[in-house]
Amino acid sequence: MIRTVRGAALTAVLAAAALVSIPATAVADDSHTGPDIVINNIYQVAGGGIFNAGGDNIVGNGTSAGEMPGLVVPGSSAVVAFEVGNVPYPGLSRVSQEGGDYPEFVPPGYRVFVPVSGASTAVYQSDEGRGHVTITLKAGETQPTCTADGNLRCEIDPRSQDFPRPLIIDGR
Repeated sequence: MIRTVRGAALTAVLAAAALVSIPATAVADDSHTGPDIVINNIYQVAGGGIFNAGGDNIVGNGTSAGEMPGLVVPGSSAVVAFEVGNVPYPGLSRVSQEGGDYPEFVPPGYRVFVPVSGASTAVYQSDEGRGHVTITLKAGETQPTCTADGNLRCEIDPRSQDFPRPLIIDGR
């Protein structure tokens, strides 16, 4: 009986030690200090490298005309970068696009890079059309702009040191 109690106590102590030793990085972090991972049907970006398994078979780092490291896509002259923050569940759905291959859906917490070759516009909406965001890049410019209505807001990230600075889309 004493050995059973000791064995149970030892098991409880070991289980508690295992819980205490879980690294803090296992908790979700919303600061976006880690590498961006973006996947669409043109390219995949992971930690500053661009990978394309088909077509031109691009692998490696570089700089686009928009000075965004890690993004070199044939035929692009600029990169539209935007980050979806705290928006209503489940995220943003694309309503329309011109001049770029914008993803159809972007969940909260994702940063997206879209290579474009000139003027570009995309419209996204929140759940059931309660809010809209229009992302616009004019021909010859490298900094996109945005407008928002309803339960969404959009601004150029004032904290970013990147150029062009990413757009931040959040809920109201």
